[in-house]
Amino acid sequence: MMHKGKGRIIVVTAVIVFAAAYAVFSAERYFSSTGFCLSCHSMSYPYEALKRSRHYGTLGINPECRDCHFPPWFPQKVKTHIVEGVRDIISEFRYDLGTKEAFDAHREEFAARARESIRSWDSASCRTCHKAPKPSTEFGRAAHASMKSGKATCVDCHRNIFHV
Repeated sequence: MMHKGKGRIIVVTAVIVFAAAYAVFSAERYFSSTGFCLSCHSMSYPYEALKRSRHYGTLGINPECRDCHFPPWFPQKVKTHIVEGVRDIISEFRYDLGTKEAFDAHREEFAARARESIRSWDSASCRTCHKAPKPSTEFGRAAHASMKSGKATCVDCHRNIFHV
């Protein structure tokens, strides 16, 4: 028979663990939301460009920042928040990004960093939506064969198609 005090400890511990897990998952969801990303004025420029891309509005698909800029696995999401988040904060202070022209002066650098992150996840964020692409050209089929063999990943060929 369980002692009454031990039962309370187990219940309290379970409640604390559940609350902590809920807080961590909720915080991750909030900090990777488009609303949070747009709280930095400089992110409004790539967001406006996203809205002009083929990925936005097509068939009702309006990807959020998290859909592309974070890997699908929770531990990697947390790591990405820490590494990329710190880098983004430093960029906000390092560069004057208050105008679109100022942002555009660094756009390629920022895009290259984003591609490198996505490449390090083997474009897992792309593959979440694009499960079985069927290229219509011979060049595309050859490129996708190379991708399937591990020699390339989506962002090696598909560059700058999101923030046009």
